[in-house]
Amino acid sequence: MINRVRFFFSKCSFLKKNEKIILYFIFGSLAALVDLVTFFVLFNFFEVSSVFSTVISISCATIVGFALNAIINFQIRDRFIIRFFLYSLVSGVGVIVSSSMLYFFYEIKDFDGNIIKIISLPIIFMVQYLLNSRISFRKIIKNNF
Repeated sequence: MINRVRFFFSKCSFLKKNEKIILYFIFGSLAALVDLVTFFVLFNFFEVSSVFSTVISISCATIVGFALNAIINFQIRDRFIIRFFLYSLVSGVGVIVSSSMLYFFYEIKDFDGNIIKIISLPIIFMVQYLLNSRISFRKIIKNNF
């Protein structure tokens, strides 16, 4: 399947040039779906607090997003544990941004928590892509010293 996607990308210069961010967006969308479904179930059906629900949902999404991006998108095979730790730290930034938005707009200003969660996603996507592409998934050049 992924070979077909890469073949498709190779046929269009725009797609080839932007392959990493497009795949990051696709995998991020899947991770966001995991995030939203987990959040909605915890928050709406189990009545878990908005902040605790978002911490759990982002944690689940972090595992999904890292696995897909590390293995398929950035094709990283080295320092997997360290990279997951760095990816998790970057996801922690997302947790802080999302939780802060939920706390301020839902808990204090009484906006709909579901809408605030959705609004936070594009902001978090851009911040995390920039950080992960430069930190978590960067190619490590080995010195021969």
